[in-house]
This record gives sequence, C-alpha cells and structure tokens, in this order.
Amino acid sequence: MDKLVAMLDTHMRGTDKWKSVVGPKTEENLMSNIMRSAPITVMPYLGGTFKVFTGDVYLVVDMQQHKCTCLTWQMSGLPCPHVCAVIRTLRHDVYDYIDPCFKVSTQHLIYSGQFQPLPTHNMLKVCEAGTLQDGQGNVFPSLQPPQVRRPPGRP
Repeated sequence: MDKLVAMLDTHMRGTDKWKSVVGPKTEENLMSNIMRSAPITVMPYLGGTFKVFTGDVYLVVDMQQHKCTCLTWQMSGLPCPHVCAVIRTLRHDVYDYIDPCFKVSTQHLIYSGQFQPLPTHNMLKVCEAGTLQDGQGNVFPSLQPPQVRRPPGRP
C-alpha cells in the first residue's frame, strides 16, 4: 500500500509542474494533430457537420456529437487532425474539444483523494500448520496439493 501511495504522490506532484491545460505528452500529441491538419480542406455540410477532404478521402466531422468518421476522436478523446482542421476554420479553442480526463483539473481531482486501506475482516488467516482459519474460528484444510510421490513406471 505504501508503494501505491508513493506512486500517487509522485504523479500528483508531477501534475503541479504542467504548464498547459493538459499534460506534456497529451500536448505533444495535440500539437502533432494540429500540424497535420494544415493541408486539410473543410467544407460545411449538413446542420453542424463538416465534410473534410484529406486529399484521398472525404470524412464527416460532427462537432456537436464529438464524432469523426475516422473514429480516432471517439476512441482517444483527443481531436484528430480532421477535427483540428474544423476547429481551426471555426476559430475555436482546441482545448474545449478535449476529453475532460486529460485536463489538469481532473488529474488533480483524481490524485487528491486520500486512500485508506481496505478492511480484511473476511480474509482467511494461514496458521502455522498450513491450515486456514476464518474470523469465527472455523478451520479449513490447506489449499496446497498433497505431498505424494509419483508412482514408478511410465506415465
């Protein structure tokens, strides 16, 4: 339990050093997607959706439902290059379209909780003889296989 608490404390202190709205690795992935969105052409489509042409295929981006036909945005929670192209044309902030789990405020909420050890009142205790005993004093045989020799001859 001490290892877990130390690890969580290390991660909490690491989030204090983040200079952006998101962590450094997430920021790096996001900037990569923004750079890859530069040559993408965006056209308005039907009611809040946009048709995005990548040079090879047309994709549909729905900004209201947070969906892109490449499915990267739904799976990762980060805007894909197609969505970044739409965000760029709308002149919105890309951080508004990131899943909240990547943001610093959520990370602080995750790591700020106090962790208490779980009570183990229903766990069996191992006695010196190798038997198991529960909280009421009931004794159970060992869970180890019996110590027997193999019979002679081929199996």
